[in-house]
Amino acid sequence: MEWKKSSKFWVILASSLLGLVVLLVLYRLIRKNSEANEDSQLIQDNQDDPTELSIAEHYIMIKNLCEDKGYNLTTAQLLTAQAMHESGQFSSELYHENNNMFGMRQPQQRQTTSQGEVGGYASYATPEDSVKDMFLWLDAKGDFDESVIIDPSTYCSWLKSKSYFEDSLINYKSGVTRNLKQLQTELAAG
Repeated sequence: MEWKKSSKFWVILASSLLGLVVLLVLYRLIRKNSEANEDSQLIQDNQDDPTELSIAEHYIMIKNLCEDKGYNLTTAQLLTAQAMHESGQFSSELYHENNNMFGMRQPQQRQTTSQGEVGGYASYATPEDSVKDMFLWLDAKGDFDESVIIDPSTYCSWLKSKSYFEDSLINYKSGVTRNLKQLQTELAAG
Protein backbone atom coordinates (compact mmCIF):
# COMPACT_ATOMS: atom_id res chain seq x y z
CA MET A 1 0.00 0.00 0.00
CA GLU A 2 2.88 2.32 0.83
CA TRP A 3 4.28 1.77 -2.71
CA LYS A 4 1.00 2.89 -4.33
CA LYS A 5 0.99 6.11 -2.27
CA SER A 6 4.61 6.77 -3.25
CA SER A 7 3.89 6.06 -6.91
CA LYS A 8 0.89 8.40 -6.87
CA PHE A 9 3.08 11.12 -5.34
CA TRP A 10 5.60 10.87 -8.20
CA VAL A 11 2.86 10.99 -10.84
CA ILE A 12 1.41 14.12 -9.27
CA LEU A 13 4.87 15.69 -8.99
CA ALA A 14 5.71 14.88 -12.63
CA SER A 15 2.37 16.28 -13.80
CA SER A 16 2.93 19.45 -11.80
CA LEU A 17 6.41 19.92 -13.23
CA LEU A 18 5.12 19.39 -16.76
CA GLY A 19 2.46 22.02 -16.11
CA LEU A 20 5.12 24.46 -14.90
CA VAL A 21 7.22 23.85 -18.01
CA VAL A 22 4.20 24.55 -20.23
CA LEU A 23 3.47 27.75 -18.30
CA LEU A 24 7.10 28.85 -18.63
CA VAL A 25 7.07 28.28 -22.40
CA LEU A 26 3.80 30.21 -22.74
CA TYR A 27 5.20 33.04 -20.61
CA ARG A 28 8.30 33.31 -22.80
CA LEU A 29 6.22 33.34 -26.01
CA ILE A 30 3.94 36.04 -24.63
CA ARG A 31 6.93 38.08 -23.42
CA LYS A 32 8.69 37.80 -26.80
CA ASN A 33 5.52 38.92 -28.62
CA SER A 34 5.12 41.77 -26.14
CA GLU A 35 8.71 42.95 -26.74
CA ALA A 36 8.20 42.77 -30.51
CA ASN A 37 5.00 44.82 -30.16
CA GLU A 38 6.83 47.41 -28.03
CA ASP A 39 9.58 47.65 -30.69
CA SER A 40 6.96 48.06 -33.42
CA GLN A 41 5.09 50.70 -31.40
CA LEU A 42 8.31 52.65 -30.81
CA ILE A 43 8.95 52.77 -34.55
CA GLN A 44 5.24 53.42 -35.35
CA ASP A 45 5.33 56.47 -33.07
CA ASN A 46 8.00 57.96 -35.36
CA GLN A 47 6.49 57.00 -38.73
CA ASP A 48 5.67 60.62 -39.58
CA ASP A 49 9.41 61.12 -40.14
CA PRO A 50 11.35 57.87 -39.75
CA THR A 51 14.63 59.74 -40.30
CA GLU A 52 14.07 61.29 -36.85
CA LEU A 53 14.45 57.97 -35.05
CA SER A 54 17.12 57.73 -32.36
CA ILE A 55 20.14 55.50 -32.85
CA ALA A 56 18.52 52.82 -30.66
CA GLU A 57 15.28 53.04 -32.69
CA HIS A 58 17.25 52.70 -35.93
CA TYR A 59 18.91 49.62 -34.45
CA ILE A 60 15.53 48.13 -33.53
CA MET A 61 14.31 48.66 -37.10
CA ILE A 62 17.47 47.10 -38.58
CA LYS A 63 17.42 44.26 -36.02
CA ASN A 64 13.81 43.41 -36.86
CA LEU A 65 14.57 43.39 -40.59
CA CYS A 66 17.66 41.23 -39.95
CA GLU A 67 15.58 38.77 -37.92
CA ASP A 68 13.06 38.58 -40.78
CA LYS A 69 15.94 37.88 -43.17
CA GLY A 70 17.45 35.27 -40.83
CA TYR A 71 20.53 37.31 -39.89
CA ASN A 72 21.90 37.25 -36.35
CA LEU A 73 22.20 40.11 -33.85
CA THR A 74 25.91 40.63 -34.59
CA THR A 75 25.05 41.33 -38.22
CA ALA A 76 22.26 43.70 -37.11
CA GLN A 77 24.74 45.62 -34.95
CA LEU A 78 27.39 45.72 -37.70
CA LEU A 79 24.84 46.96 -40.26
CA THR A 80 23.63 49.62 -37.82
CA ALA A 81 27.21 50.77 -37.14
CA GLN A 82 27.86 50.84 -40.89
CA ALA A 83 24.68 52.85 -41.49
CA MET A 84 25.70 55.24 -38.70
CA HIS A 85 29.08 55.70 -40.38
CA GLU A 86 27.65 56.15 -43.88
CA SER A 87 24.89 58.56 -42.81
CA GLY A 88 26.73 60.66 -40.25
CA GLN A 89 24.80 58.98 -37.45
CA PHE A 90 21.57 59.29 -39.41
CA SER A 91 21.94 63.04 -39.89
CA SER A 92 23.20 63.37 -43.48
CA GLU A 93 21.33 65.17 -46.21
CA LEU A 94 21.47 61.99 -48.30
CA TYR A 95 19.69 60.07 -45.56
CA HIS A 96 17.05 62.71 -44.92
CA GLU A 97 16.30 63.37 -48.60
CA ASN A 98 16.76 59.87 -50.10
CA ASN A 99 16.16 57.60 -47.06
CA ASN A 100 19.58 56.23 -48.02
CA MET A 101 21.34 54.91 -44.89
CA PHE A 102 24.24 53.19 -46.61
CA GLY A 103 25.41 55.72 -49.21
CA MET A 104 24.29 53.35 -51.96
CA ARG A 105 24.63 54.38 -55.58
CA GLN A 106 21.84 53.43 -57.96
CA PRO A 107 22.54 49.83 -59.02
CA GLN A 108 22.73 49.13 -62.74
CA GLN A 109 22.62 45.33 -62.78
CA ARG A 110 21.40 43.82 -59.52
CA GLN A 111 17.90 43.73 -58.06
CA THR A 112 17.13 46.81 -55.92
CA THR A 113 14.46 48.40 -53.74
CA SER A 114 15.54 51.86 -54.92
CA GLN A 115 12.96 54.06 -56.59
CA GLY A 116 15.59 55.65 -58.78
CA GLU A 117 18.58 57.95 -58.66
CA VAL A 118 18.55 61.36 -56.99
CA GLY A 119 21.74 63.38 -56.90
CA GLY A 120 23.83 60.41 -58.03
CA TYR A 121 22.60 58.11 -55.24
CA ALA A 122 19.83 55.57 -54.81
CA SER A 123 16.62 56.98 -53.38
CA TYR A 124 14.23 54.87 -51.30
CA ALA A 125 10.60 55.22 -50.27
CA THR A 126 11.51 54.37 -46.67
CA PRO A 127 14.63 53.77 -44.57
CA GLU A 128 13.52 50.12 -44.35
CA ASP A 129 13.85 49.89 -48.14
CA SER A 130 17.43 51.11 -47.79
CA VAL A 131 18.17 48.25 -45.37
CA LYS A 132 16.45 45.74 -47.67
CA ASP A 133 18.57 47.02 -50.55
CA MET A 134 21.69 46.42 -48.45
CA PHE A 135 20.48 42.83 -48.02
CA LEU A 136 20.11 42.57 -51.80
CA TRP A 137 23.65 43.91 -52.22
CA LEU A 138 24.96 41.33 -49.71
CA ASP A 139 23.03 38.57 -51.53
CA ALA A 140 24.40 39.70 -54.90
CA LYS A 141 27.96 39.27 -53.63
CA GLY A 142 27.19 35.61 -52.98
CA ASP A 143 29.69 34.92 -50.21
CA PHE A 144 28.50 36.89 -47.19
CA ASP A 145 29.05 34.48 -44.28
CA GLU A 146 27.89 35.51 -40.80
CA SER A 147 29.98 32.78 -39.17
CA VAL A 148 33.15 34.47 -40.47
CA ILE A 149 32.11 38.12 -40.45
CA ILE A 150 31.85 38.58 -36.71
CA ASP A 151 33.39 41.98 -35.95
CA PRO A 152 34.09 45.36 -37.59
CA SER A 153 37.52 44.24 -38.76
CA THR A 154 36.37 41.19 -40.70
CA TYR A 155 33.20 42.94 -41.93
CA CYS A 156 35.00 46.05 -43.19
CA SER A 157 37.74 43.95 -44.79
CA TRP A 158 35.08 41.92 -46.58
CA LEU A 159 33.29 45.10 -47.72
CA LYS A 160 36.58 46.53 -49.02
CA SER A 161 37.29 43.31 -50.94
CA LYS A 162 33.91 43.82 -52.67
CA SER A 163 34.75 47.48 -53.50
CA TYR A 164 31.89 48.73 -51.33
CA PHE A 165 33.73 51.87 -50.24
CA GLU A 166 36.52 54.06 -51.59
CA ASP A 167 37.92 55.29 -48.27
CA SER A 168 40.98 53.57 -46.79
CA LEU A 169 40.28 50.37 -44.88
CA ILE A 170 41.80 51.89 -41.73
CA ASN A 171 39.50 54.94 -41.80
CA TYR A 172 36.36 52.95 -42.64
CA LYS A 173 37.06 50.29 -40.01
CA SER A 174 37.79 52.99 -37.42
CA GLY A 175 34.48 54.73 -38.14
CA VAL A 176 32.41 51.54 -38.03
CA THR A 177 34.18 50.38 -34.85
CA ARG A 178 33.60 53.74 -33.13
CA ASN A 179 29.91 53.68 -34.11
CA LEU A 180 29.52 50.07 -32.96
CA LYS A 181 30.91 51.00 -29.53
CA GLN A 182 28.53 53.95 -29.32
CA LEU A 183 25.58 51.76 -30.32
CA GLN A 184 26.48 49.11 -27.74
CA THR A 185 26.88 51.78 -25.04
CA GLU A 186 23.46 53.26 -25.86
CA LEU A 187 21.81 49.82 -25.90
CA ALA A 188 23.39 48.92 -22.54
CA ALA A 189 22.19 52.21 -21.04
CA GLY A 190 18.66 51.34 -22.12
